[in-house]
Amino acid sequence: MDWNEIVANWPALAGSILTRWPGADEDTVLAMDGDRPAFVAYVSRLENIPEAEAEERIAQWSETAMPADARMAPVRDSQTIREAGAELPPGEEPLDADEQFGDEADGARTVPDPPIGRTEG
Repeated sequence: MDWNEIVANWPALAGSILTRWPGADEDTVLAMDGDRPAFVAYVSRLENIPEAEAEERIAQWSETAMPADARMAPVRDSQTIREAGAELPPGEEPLDADEQFGDEADGARTVPDPPIGRTEG
């Protein structure tokens, strides 16, 4: 992850930060809102290490892929839909093609019952 992606998804990444640095306080982490120098200073104090070493540890953490729970966090819904749109051919929208999910374009149902947990609207 690059730091811009981390900043944009800071609230969603709080869980990953708390897992990597279990002594961190969630409210303090959230209040930093992706401020890298503040985060480096915080990790330095938290682990009682020089800031240069804290910077290295944060860099190692940031090189990992975005955790699935952070990628699927509700705060990322709009971004996820936009990213899905990049994979579609021109003229299609991310929420199109309901026929792939049990309904034909003409409205005829191809599945006898609604999916589990859903009711007819």
